[in-house]
Amino acid sequence: KKKWKSRFLQLEDYKREHGSCDIAEKEGTLYNWCKTQRKNHKEGNLSEYQINQLEGLGFKWADQVSLDKLWDDKFSELVAFKKQNGHCNVKITSSKLGNWVDVQRTKKTRGKLAAG
Repeated sequence: KKKWKSRFLQLEDYKREHGSCDIAEKEGTLYNWCKTQRKNHKEGNLSEYQINQLEGLGFKWADQVSLDKLWDDKFSELVAFKKQNGHCNVKITSSKLGNWVDVQRTKKTRGKLAAG
């Protein structure tokens, strides 16, 4: 428990300095600790106290850095598709890219597509 508290305090310091709990992979030990907290949360292995502490700090259970990279990768894939095909009309049933494009269109329609 002392080790957990020590890492939590490190995360608190990071947030104070950077304004968020979005830890980049280059942060090494703290990044790995955050990844472990997400895994433990998913598996139900965090106490209510730990969950409340993390959420109180603004900790996100989804790794935003990984989600951003995933989005960027899919967007690059769409750019390549357009270059090859001359359009962005990817069939939903044809690939994972088609599903991703469909989700982006749905989010835009609902006003939930974040501006980057």
